Amino acid sequence: MYKKVIPYVMVRRGLNAMKKICCIAALMLVTSAMADYVDANNETYQSIDYIVATGGQWIVTDIRPTCTDTVKMKFRLSSTAKTQALYCSRTTMTTNTFTAFFIDGVVRCDRNTNTSTKGNTRPSINGDTTFVADYATRRFSVNGIDQDVMMAEGGYMPGSDLMLFASHKKGNDLSPDIDAQDVDNRATYRLYYFELYSAGCEEPKHRLMPVRRKSDLVVGLYDSVVGKFYGPADNSGAFIAGSAIKNVTAKQRYPWNGKVDISYTIVGDVAAEVTQNGEVAVLKVAAIDKTANATNMATKLSGDVSITEGTHSLVWDMGADGLSFRSSNVVFKVYCETELLNPTYCVIDLSAGSNATSYPVTYLAEPPSGGFNVSEYKTSKLVLKRIEAGSFKMGGSYDVTLTKPFYCGLFEVTQRQWELVMGSNPCSSTSYGKGNSYPVHYVAYTMIRGSSAGSEWPAPSAVDSWSFLGKLRVRTGLDFDLPTEAQWEYTCRAGTTTTYSYGNSANGSYMWYSSNSSSKSHEVGTKSPNPWGLYDMHGNVWEWCLDWYASSLTGGTDPKGSSSGSYRVARGGSWFYDASYCTSSYRNHYYPSNVYNLLGFRLVRTLSE
Repeated sequence: MYKKVIPYVMVRRGLNAMKKICCIAALMLVTSAMADYVDANNETYQSIDYIVATGGQWIVTDIRPTCTDTVKMKFRLSSTAKTQALYCSRTTMTTNTFTAFFIDGVVRCDRNTNTSTKGNTRPSINGDTTFVADYATRRFSVNGIDQDVMMAEGGYMPGSDLMLFASHKKGNDLSPDIDAQDVDNRATYRLYYFELYSAGCEEPKHRLMPVRRKSDLVVGLYDSVVGKFYGPADNSGAFIAGSAIKNVTAKQRYPWNGKVDISYTIVGDVAAEVTQNGEVAVLKVAAIDKTANATNMATKLSGDVSITEGTHSLVWDMGADGLSFRSSNVVFKVYCETELLNPTYCVIDLSAGSNATSYPVTYLAEPPSGGFNVSEYKTSKLVLKRIEAGSFKMGGSYDVTLTKPFYCGLFEVTQRQWELVMGSNPCSSTSYGKGNSYPVHYVAYTMIRGSSAGSEWPAPSAVDSWSFLGKLRVRTGLDFDLPTEAQWEYTCRAGTTTTYSYGNSANGSYMWYSSNSSSKSHEVGTKSPNPWGLYDMHGNVWEWCLDWYASSLTGGTDPKGSSSGSYRVARGGSWFYDASYCTSSYRNHYYPSNVYNLLGFRLVRTLSE
């Protein structure tokens, strides 16, 4: 089942939950701490990063907004359901002054659950979402974008209690008077915070934050402004709080032999919780070099690498990962990442630029409402699509089987994306196509993978740290690479056996080539995609592949090409060549250290299963 990725509970301060992270603890020889809140009765509450509410669950408070208040709520939707509702406030059980309806992955704002077709606002819901409802101006916005209408009809009637993230379905309604749509509702809300502002005030008069009460571990909302706790309604069932990683210790061995002994305790069953949401959890260990401001991911772990409840011990062979640190300069981090079982799209957020220590990576089951063929996903974000394993005739004649699924770039890597990773744009001339959304060119194979370790494929899959892939791997913790020649042709063909992925004759609607390019490259995604939705597989710029070039192909299972050679393979044709070079099977080759005005690349990440 495809579901959207969401972070699970992170044990750390603050409200800025990192995408993908499910539980986290970071320290060096000391235990991570969470913020505590103490109310007037000396009851103590621990902050958590969010609350999960499912089914017919809700919280009712005695906070009563006025008609001039502004409501701000930030949450994340973990899955796509047919119909569900999120309440910010209410007048009676059947008349809701602000309701956000999620219908087939989009949201509309409306006043009453019985009139859900009103409102006419349909912003997309992806990842973090912030609702703001301003009752004074009757404006409603989602993620900072104003929507058409805040309420379908009527005005706000003050004097009602506040009700937060109620999700209901037929047979489990909030009251007999509310008739939810007769469809299944499997959605999960994850609330980060809720704020209520009086008109003209910059500071909130209420700020409700997810917390766990220490005395009995009940999870609810704590109003940090007035110091009051709100738990789930008596008839709602308990809210679900994610598990946590606690009591992390990291001890570098003395005398130093490159290994670190790490222990940690998991409270709750992470594996069971994420599996219930259609996800899988993987333990991650990282070393944060404070001096270099860099995050280094562990790959050489041994021992009890587990995400089950209890205390575990493992060993990280940092030396085998090519790392060496002194304890005074490093903080070790242990956390879990949740990944969807079969997410369709992988999105890398590059917006933090070349000085970033990390790039958030998220997974989506479906494109956003505006689609991916927009500037954002060609510049500040980089999107890849999941390609399932399968068999095909490579070059039209050789039987090839790919046993592992992989993600492949929806577009060729653009000049802005390269610049955000590397800090500069190698395309200095406008003569061959220059612009943020144009494919990057003048990039050698060795610039992408490196000239030392990165030049040794297929012996190892390593890349040099200074290369494009070296920086991307460190900042994402994921092993992105160039496609093998077999992966490239399999993706280009997209299940077809014709000369091109769209047919047997040249067609300028699908490619930039010598007849229509005006002797330069063009913005990615401006021609029609292939049957699997990937753009510019024919023409625009040649694309580097991993393999050494050999004069003839061979078939087989997961082929990696020749073990040595003088040239690396390039596929896809370009703006300079005629259509015969832009077919699904045409093979070209270039010296790996040379740069060319018509040669770029797209990314791939091969999965283990």
